[in-house]
Order: sequence, then C-alpha cells, then structure tokens
Amino acid sequence: MLAFVGFYRRDVTFSGSDEQLYGEGSVRRSFCATCGTPIAYRDEQLPDQIFFVLGAMDEPGRYPPTHEGYVSERLPFVHLNDELPSFPGVSVRRPD
Repeated sequence: MLAFVGFYRRDVTFSGSDEQLYGEGSVRRSFCATCGTPIAYRDEQLPDQIFFVLGAMDEPGRYPPTHEGYVSERLPFVHLNDELPSFPGVSVRRPD
C-alpha cells in the first residue's frame, strides 16, 4: 500500500545527485540511488504533474488523504475514512 501526494512539476525542483528512474511505458518512477527508497512517479499522460510517495515526505501529516484509489484491491485489514471518495481503480483521471 502506498499513498501519494501530487504536485505540479513547475513547483518542484530536485537537488543533490540526479534522480534515478525506472519503468516502461508512460510511467517512470524515481528512487534514491543510495538506499533504493521509492520517491515519486511521473506519467506521460499527466505531463504537468509529479506524484511523490507520502512516506518520502518530511512532514507527511501535512497531506491528509482526499480520495482513495484501487479499492477493488484493498487488503481486508486496511481501513481509511469511509467518507473519502473512492475509486475501484486509478484515482487520477487520465486524458482519453
């Protein structure tokens, strides 16, 4: 289970060593080259956005969930707020 927080790419800069990327197709994921921690993903279908793994944030509590995706694959012991909008699959709409 992963939680992501999205930003516009224009509002994000990386510093330090180059980010390491992997993935095929329209989605590219980045990770820390030192420890392998997942950091973010980019989707060519959403070229103006980048999505960071919430666990990689310094203050993850600043980003409470606004919706839940892939509820059709939810583990039986995972429970989020029942009032959150939920989607059976992907939660961020891609262009047709």
